[in-house]
Order: sequence, then C-alpha cells, then structure tokens
Amino acid sequence: MSSASRRGFTALEMLVVIGIFTLVTGVVMASLPQFREKTLLDLTAQQMATIIRQAQVYGLGTRSVGTSGYPSHGAFFCLPGGACPSGVGNKNLVLFADIDPPGLPPSNNRYNIPPDCGVGGTECVEKYTMQGAVQIAVNGVSTCDSGGCTSRNPLNILFNRPNPEANFFNGSGGSISASYAKICIQSTRDPSSYREIRVSNTGQIYARNNNVICP
Repeated sequence: MSSASRRGFTALEMLVVIGIFTLVTGVVMASLPQFREKTLLDLTAQQMATIIRQAQVYGLGTRSVGTSGYPSHGAFFCLPGGACPSGVGNKNLVLFADIDPPGLPPSNNRYNIPPDCGVGGTECVEKYTMQGAVQIAVNGVSTCDSGGCTSRNPLNILFNRPNPEANFFNGSGGSISASYAKICIQSTRDPSSYREIRVSNTGQIYARNNNVICP
C-alpha cells in the first residue's frame, strides 16, 4: 500500500471541516426560533378555523342541547376592554349554543354570559385557549365589506339551522351586515408575525398566512 493511500486528514483540513460544521449549525440554530413561531401560528390558526367549522356543523342541526332541540351555534370573541366574561380574553374563543339558559335572556343571537362550560344550562359548549406565545391581536377581531373593516369587541359569529351561512352580531345581539369576519392572531415574541382566520358570510372558513393585513 502506497504512502498516499494511507494519508489521512491534516490538521488544517480538520479545522476547515469543523469551521464549516460550526457555521452551518449556527445558521440552523439561529433560524430555529423563527421556524417554531411560524409553525405555532399556523397550527393555532388552523385549530381556530376548525372550531368555527365545528360550530357551523352543529348549527346545521347535528347537535341537540337539552330540551332546546337543535339551536343555532356560534363562536364568541371578546378582547380586553370589551366587558368579557371571566376567563375569556385575547387567548380564547368560545363555541356556544344559542339556547334559553335558566335565569338568562332567551336565544338572542349572542353568547349570554352563563357559568363556565360544562355547568347545566350553560350556553358554553367549549372554550378554546391558545397555547404558547400566541394571542389575538389588539383590535384583531373585525367585520369587513367593500368599504373596509371595522373592529368588533365582542363579536358573535352564528350559524342558524339549517343554513351554512355565517351571521355576525355585536355584543348586544344586533345584526352586523358584512361580507366576512376576520380574526387576526399574532406572536407575542414577534408581534409583526400575523395569521388570519376568515369567516365569509357565505359559510367559507379558512386560515390565511399570505398577504395578511392586520392591525
């Protein structure tokens, strides 16, 4: 065997390889937090869209509630400053049934603030809480039409049996005429990173991560 075939790496070559490895590792590690934030935002937006679709399915008449038959179902959003019920804020949405809870107003196109989810007679079906460094943006709940978007706090998105279309109501149950509602979520670590959940009055529900314009 020749001396050339037995030749290994020189110290200089080893230093070059280690330097390249260190550089690549540094680039990857620097990008990891940004990748994790993007993934968390995408996942949260998809989960919220799924819960609103669930309200739509329930509203189509597949879920009965006590003696109230097959009530309308909806999603309720309330941000700080909007007279929110306890436990509901910029990290929550409530899936609710528009029923006649004992001692509270009858079905009126809005989420009546009853006891917590799971308590008998409550309108609350499920409360979703965002995990990690994600929240609904300030003024991030709005309804939009050809004239632009208007911040809403609180906002009720209701699906009335047997129709798949979305209906929008303010905190008092007053009807809002709009083409769609949008909910903007953002990273609390990088407030410039947004995702949008859009609910069209025709019943389309989807999460957007491209060309998102939020407050």
